[in-house]
Amino acid sequence: MAAESRILVVGRRGMATFKRLLIGSTSEAVASQTTVPVVIVPEHWRPADHAGPVLVALDDANDNAAVIEFAGIEAAERNLPIHLVHGWDLPAMYSWDAMNSANVATEWAENAERHFENVAAECRAKNPGLTIQIDVRRGHPVDGIVTAAEQADAQFLVIRTHHHTRMTSFLLGSVARGVLHHATCPLAVVPPPRER
Repeated sequence: MAAESRILVVGRRGMATFKRLLIGSTSEAVASQTTVPVVIVPEHWRPADHAGPVLVALDDANDNAAVIEFAGIEAAERNLPIHLVHGWDLPAMYSWDAMNSANVATEWAENAERHFENVAAECRAKNPGLTIQIDVRRGHPVDGIVTAAEQADAQFLVIRTHHHTRMTSFLLGSVARGVLHHATCPLAVVPPPRER
Protein backbone atom coordinates (compact mmCIF):
# COMPACT_ATOMS: atom_id res chain seq x y z
CA MET A 1 0.00 0.00 0.00
CA ALA A 2 2.91 2.37 0.68
CA ALA A 3 4.59 1.81 -2.69
CA GLU A 4 3.14 5.01 -4.15
CA SER A 5 3.66 7.07 -1.00
CA ARG A 6 6.46 9.54 -0.27
CA ILE A 7 7.10 8.06 3.16
CA LEU A 8 5.81 5.30 5.46
CA VAL A 9 5.70 5.69 9.26
CA VAL A 10 5.43 2.74 11.65
CA GLY A 11 5.67 2.42 15.40
CA ARG A 12 8.15 0.37 17.41
CA ARG A 13 7.32 -1.23 20.73
CA GLY A 14 9.85 -2.30 23.33
CA MET A 15 9.43 -5.12 25.80
CA ALA A 16 10.24 -4.21 29.40
CA THR A 17 14.02 -4.21 30.01
CA PHE A 18 14.64 -5.56 26.52
CA LYS A 19 13.30 -2.41 24.88
CA ARG A 20 16.62 -1.58 23.22
CA LEU A 21 17.25 -5.12 22.06
CA LEU A 22 13.95 -6.15 20.50
CA ILE A 23 11.74 -4.53 17.93
CA GLY A 24 8.51 -5.74 16.44
CA SER A 25 8.69 -8.07 13.49
CA THR A 26 6.55 -5.65 11.45
CA SER A 27 9.06 -2.82 11.89
CA GLU A 28 12.01 -4.88 10.73
CA ALA A 29 10.10 -6.51 7.86
CA VAL A 30 8.90 -3.14 6.57
CA ALA A 31 12.39 -1.65 6.83
CA SER A 32 13.82 -4.66 5.00
CA GLN A 33 11.39 -4.60 2.10
CA THR A 34 10.51 -0.94 1.69
CA THR A 35 10.83 0.81 -1.64
CA VAL A 36 10.06 4.20 -0.02
CA PRO A 37 11.68 5.77 3.05
CA VAL A 38 10.23 4.30 6.23
CA VAL A 39 10.36 6.06 9.59
CA ILE A 40 10.25 3.90 12.71
CA VAL A 41 9.11 5.77 15.82
CA PRO A 42 9.81 4.34 19.32
CA GLU A 43 6.70 3.86 21.44
CA HIS A 44 7.43 6.49 24.09
CA TRP A 45 9.10 9.08 21.85
CA ARG A 46 8.06 12.69 22.54
CA PRO A 47 9.56 15.31 20.18
CA ALA A 48 9.11 18.08 22.74
CA ASP A 49 11.51 16.27 25.08
CA HIS A 50 14.43 16.55 22.65
CA ALA A 51 16.34 19.47 21.15
CA GLY A 52 19.07 17.86 19.04
CA PRO A 53 19.82 17.74 15.31
CA VAL A 54 18.93 15.44 12.46
CA LEU A 55 21.72 12.87 12.42
CA VAL A 56 22.75 11.12 9.20
CA ALA A 57 24.71 7.86 9.26
CA LEU A 58 27.16 7.74 6.35
CA ASP A 59 28.88 4.62 5.10
CA ASP A 60 32.09 4.05 3.15
CA ALA A 61 30.32 3.85 -0.20
CA ASN A 62 30.11 7.02 -2.24
CA ASP A 63 26.35 6.62 -2.46
CA ASN A 64 25.16 8.69 0.48
CA ALA A 65 23.31 11.29 -1.61
CA ALA A 66 19.84 9.85 -0.95
CA VAL A 67 20.17 9.88 2.85
CA ILE A 68 21.72 13.34 2.85
CA GLU A 69 18.95 14.69 0.62
CA PHE A 70 16.25 13.08 2.79
CA ALA A 71 17.86 14.47 5.95
CA GLY A 72 18.17 17.92 4.38
CA ILE A 73 14.43 18.04 3.74
CA GLU A 74 13.60 16.87 7.26
CA ALA A 75 16.08 19.30 8.85
CA ALA A 76 14.76 22.25 6.82
CA GLU A 77 11.15 21.45 7.77
CA ARG A 78 12.12 21.31 11.46
CA ASN A 79 14.67 24.18 11.32
CA LEU A 80 17.34 21.84 12.74
CA PRO A 81 21.06 21.40 12.06
CA ILE A 82 22.42 18.23 10.47
CA HIS A 83 25.16 16.05 11.94
CA LEU A 84 26.84 13.71 9.49
CA VAL A 85 28.31 10.76 11.40
CA HIS A 86 30.56 7.96 10.21
CA GLY A 87 31.92 5.10 12.28
CA TRP A 88 34.96 3.21 11.04
CA ASP A 89 37.39 0.59 12.27
CA LEU A 90 40.38 -1.25 10.88
CA PRO A 91 39.87 -4.75 9.49
CA ALA A 92 40.59 -7.57 11.93
CA MET A 93 43.71 -8.56 9.95
CA TYR A 94 45.63 -5.67 11.56
CA SER A 95 47.12 -6.43 14.98
CA TRP A 96 47.55 -3.60 17.51
CA ASP A 97 51.35 -3.81 17.15
CA ALA A 98 51.19 -3.58 13.37
CA MET A 99 48.80 -0.65 13.56
CA ASN A 100 50.98 1.30 15.98
CA SER A 101 54.31 0.65 14.28
CA ALA A 102 53.05 1.45 10.81
CA ASN A 103 50.76 4.32 11.87
CA VAL A 104 47.96 2.57 10.01
CA ALA A 105 45.26 3.76 12.41
CA THR A 106 46.39 7.39 12.14
CA GLU A 107 46.44 7.23 8.36
CA TRP A 108 42.95 5.68 8.20
CA ALA A 109 41.59 8.27 10.64
CA GLU A 110 43.02 11.15 8.60
CA ASN A 111 41.69 9.69 5.35
CA ALA A 112 38.22 9.22 6.84
CA GLU A 113 38.18 12.79 8.23
CA ARG A 114 39.31 14.23 4.91
CA HIS A 115 36.80 12.22 2.87
CA PHE A 116 33.80 13.09 5.01
CA GLU A 117 34.80 16.74 5.34
CA ASN A 118 34.57 16.84 1.53
CA VAL A 119 31.14 15.20 1.74
CA ALA A 120 30.09 17.83 4.30
CA ALA A 121 31.41 20.65 2.10
CA GLU A 122 29.32 19.39 -0.84
CA CYS A 123 26.31 19.14 1.44
CA ARG A 124 26.80 22.71 2.67
CA ALA A 125 27.04 23.96 -0.91
CA LYS A 126 23.71 22.30 -1.78
CA ASN A 127 22.01 23.39 1.47
CA PRO A 128 23.35 26.89 2.24
CA GLY A 129 20.65 27.55 4.84
CA LEU A 130 21.49 24.52 6.99
CA THR A 131 24.12 24.11 9.69
CA ILE A 132 26.06 20.93 8.91
CA GLN A 133 28.64 19.28 11.17
CA ILE A 134 30.73 16.16 10.68
CA ASP A 135 31.50 13.51 13.31
CA VAL A 136 33.94 10.76 12.28
CA ARG A 137 34.66 8.27 15.05
CA ARG A 138 36.59 5.06 15.32
CA GLY A 139 34.85 1.92 16.58
CA HIS A 140 32.04 -0.38 15.56
CA PRO A 141 29.72 1.57 13.23
CA VAL A 142 26.52 0.59 15.10
CA ASP A 143 27.91 1.69 18.45
CA GLY A 144 29.32 4.88 16.93
CA ILE A 145 26.04 5.85 15.26
CA VAL A 146 23.82 5.05 18.25
CA THR A 147 26.20 6.76 20.70
CA ALA A 148 26.47 9.85 18.49
CA ALA A 149 22.67 10.08 18.29
CA GLU A 150 22.33 9.81 22.07
CA GLN A 151 25.13 12.30 22.78
CA ALA A 152 23.62 14.82 20.36
CA ASP A 153 20.07 14.19 21.65
CA ALA A 154 19.14 13.63 18.00
CA GLN A 155 15.51 14.18 17.07
CA PHE A 156 15.81 12.10 13.95
CA LEU A 157 18.31 9.56 12.63
CA VAL A 158 18.64 8.71 8.93
CA ILE A 159 20.38 5.61 7.58
CA ARG A 160 20.47 3.96 4.17
CA THR A 161 19.75 0.37 3.35
CA HIS A 162 21.18 -1.73 0.55
CA HIS A 163 18.82 -3.76 -1.58
CA HIS A 164 20.47 -5.57 -4.46
CA THR A 165 18.15 -8.35 -5.54
CA ARG A 166 14.67 -9.58 -4.74
CA MET A 167 16.16 -12.17 -2.39
CA THR A 168 18.45 -9.79 -0.51
CA SER A 169 15.69 -7.18 -0.22
CA PHE A 170 14.42 -9.27 2.69
CA LEU A 171 17.70 -8.74 4.56
CA LEU A 172 18.90 -5.55 6.18
CA GLY A 173 22.63 -4.93 6.34
CA SER A 174 24.22 -5.61 9.72
CA VAL A 175 24.75 -1.91 10.49
CA ALA A 176 21.19 -0.92 9.54
CA ARG A 177 19.78 -3.82 11.59
CA GLY A 178 21.95 -2.95 14.60
CA VAL A 179 20.93 0.71 14.52
CA LEU A 180 17.30 -0.29 14.04
CA HIS A 181 17.43 -2.39 17.20
CA HIS A 182 19.29 0.10 19.39
CA ALA A 183 18.27 3.62 18.28
CA THR A 184 16.22 5.48 20.86
CA CYS A 185 14.98 8.23 18.51
CA PRO A 186 12.90 8.00 15.31
CA LEU A 187 14.86 6.26 12.58
CA ALA A 188 14.40 6.78 8.84
CA VAL A 189 15.55 3.89 6.67
CA VAL A 190 16.11 5.18 3.13
CA PRO A 191 16.37 2.69 0.24
CA PRO A 192 18.57 3.28 -2.82
CA PRO A 193 17.05 5.80 -5.29
CA ARG A 194 16.74 3.21 -8.08
CA GLU A 195 14.22 1.30 -5.97
CA ARG A 196 11.91 4.25 -5.36
